[in-house]
Amino acid sequence: MDFWPLHVRDLQKTTDDCTIVTLEVADHLRDRFDYKQGQYLSLRAIIDGEEVRRSYSLCSSPLENKWEIGVKKLPGGKFSTYVNDHLRVGDVLLRQSMACRSK
Repeated sequence: MDFWPLHVRDLQKTTDDCTIVTLEVADHLRDRFDYKQGQYLSLRAIIDGEEVRRSYSLCSSPLENKWEIGVKKLPGGKFSTYVNDHLRVGDVLLRQSMACRSK
């Protein structure tokens, strides 16, 4: 499976253990990344040398023209801890190419 890079455009801490991540989709990929509200995407990151994959539902509307996911930090959750404690604007997460296609 192919993965596409998505840059982190914004991070909003909504609570101590929850972060809204806004991902930037390159203009030339917008058609490929069309989605329906509530659709999920599979993300991949290398955390402490280990490949970790998790799926999240998009919490933004397609009409907003942005991709947002909410990540709640779970006890022992490797990906959720990484997002809430270490992810920074400009970092890259990889999105699985077929996980979010709506067509």
